[in-house]
Amino acid sequence: MTDLDVLFDRGHIYQLLTPAEVAKFIEQATTKLPSKLKLLLKPVLKTSVQRSREDIWVYSHFIISELNSYELFKVTSISVKITSTSYWIIEEPSNLIALDYNNEMFFQVPEKNFQENIQIKNHTYLCSPTVVKNIETNPNCIIDQIFNREDRAHCTIREIPWRSTQ
Repeated sequence: MTDLDVLFDRGHIYQLLTPAEVAKFIEQATTKLPSKLKLLLKPVLKTSVQRSREDIWVYSHFIISELNSYELFKVTSISVKITSTSYWIIEEPSNLIALDYNNEMFFQVPEKNFQENIQIKNHTYLCSPTVVKNIETNPNCIIDQIFNREDRAHCTIREIPWRSTQ
């Protein structure tokens, strides 16, 4: 019955092969990829089937991951009181920043996009950044603050008026 489920695109590769057999195929396929790329066993994105009169081909779609690790920072601006009627706050378009110290690269993650990432371990996520930037050639206020680069830290500040209720 499980073979028929796969045949009619309702099944899963693990209904036909054991995890050890799938791992063996993944290991063989990984040797054909560049060294910084890795095929992940889970999650399997899709299993599809093509058939002819004599043969059936089963295709499984796995995630290819680049082996770069980034530390994820949640940025929270702390307001600074300037006068008795206003305070300043740093404006940051994204409150999540992923940082690779070793390669001096970073990317910003909008919080709504972060919810779409795939969690593969307790504190490990697969991210698909749209733009990865170099720290040296792409100034970023928050990154400059993290590295204490006072000469480069030019942050966009928003002044917010307030009044005391007392």
